[in-house]
Amino acid sequence: MRILLVGAGGVGDAIVKIAANRNFFEKIVVADYDLARAEKSVAWVAEHHKPEVAERFEASQIDASNPENVAAKVREFNITHVMNAVEPKFVQSIFQGALDGG
Repeated sequence: MRILLVGAGGVGDAIVKIAANRNFFEKIVVADYDLARAEKSVAWVAEHHKPEVAERFEASQIDASNPENVAAKVREFNITHVMNAVEPKFVQSIFQGALDGG
């Protein structure tokens, strides 16, 4: 399972911290409009977990309002699952991007 986590705010950051203690996925791409916020979540994993755990997380920049941008991330990282951790107003664009990305 390769997960695109859209949003690294409070909800997304909490998901990252919980997921770091699980092994059901191959990779989580933590994506946010503010790349620094995504990088902060990924850095937390590197600080608090072994390298083999940290290497399963990667930060990326995304525009959740743009379905084409979401689709590009899905294709770039060979994503199998998309998780929305941003405001509900982005549901349609994220859904469309996930669908278009395959």
